[in-house]
Amino acid sequence: MNWTTFLFKLPMVIGGIVGIIDKVRASGADKKAAVLAVLPESIALAEFSVGRDLLNDPAIAQLL
Repeated sequence: MNWTTFLFKLPMVIGGIVGIIDKVRASGADKKAAVLAVLPESIALAEFSVGRDLLNDPAIAQLL
């Protein structure tokens, strides 16, 4: 991982994390729906932050 590139992406990553947390602050059945709705966004944010396609990584595919 190139740490310089990651540091430049860090403000956008933090903003994305804050957005995900705001969406998940619901309660009850709404919380479950919110968590399921932000899963693709979370994966996209993780892939953006590390700069590669994580779901095509064999080690990560095995964990999932």
